[in-house]
Amino acid sequence: MNHQLVIENVGYRYHTTKDEITAIENVSFNVDKNEFIAIVGPSGCGKSTLLSLIAGIIKPSHGHIKINCEKTKGNKIGYMFQQDNLFEWRNVLSNIRLGLEITHQKDNKLALSLIEKYGLKDFSRKLPHELSGGMRQRVALIRTLVTNPEILLLDEPFSALDYQTRLTVVQDIYDIITKEQKTSILVTHDIGEAVSLANRIIVLSKRPSKIKAILSTNLTDIDSIEKRKRTFEYKTMVDRIWEELQD
Repeated sequence: MNHQLVIENVGYRYHTTKDEITAIENVSFNVDKNEFIAIVGPSGCGKSTLLSLIAGIIKPSHGHIKINCEKTKGNKIGYMFQQDNLFEWRNVLSNIRLGLEITHQKDNKLALSLIEKYGLKDFSRKLPHELSGGMRQRVALIRTLVTNPEILLLDEPFSALDYQTRLTVVQDIYDIITKEQKTSILVTHDIGEAVSLANRIIVLSKRPSKIKAILSTNLTDIDSIEKRKRTFEYKTMVDRIWEELQD
């Protein structure tokens, strides 16, 4: 079977003024098209570093990362960060078009289509400070999608939001990703968030980071994230991951 993303025996070391630090050691996993993967692990274990490796921002010290049997290229990856990083002097449409400008694409059809499809048409001339936190995250996601990436990387994209806003935004972002049929990899400290969103969860050890477990959630046939959280399977999976992280 041809997996969309293959990570094989990947390791990463970096140097300080005094020493060489091993951050990630021999990590291997595959991701299939349209899968939603979550990565959890102790703070400082290298979750965000792993996303940077997949994105090609940094290169592995050893091992291979391939998308559709080819070495990773930046234009195949969309990256959504913890902060929305919208430019305050650019309106919604202009912020969304930023990815097209960087990649030298002139066709605005997809940008205009996504803006209308996901309820931003009436806000297209608004500046970021005029938007709610949830709306800003929606703009940030659509800015990422407008370049039509094959894989989305989501690095704690909800952690800056207050709890009430977060509940709504998580469902909102999940619905958009599902409709656009994007393969997604989410890094999060929130075990419940990982279980309620992902098809599979990769549990990492403390640094140097290795894979402790890869678990299937079996909750993705339920559309509502809040309904998933009420199931017995959800509680069982959260408890299982918590035990893995405490071991």
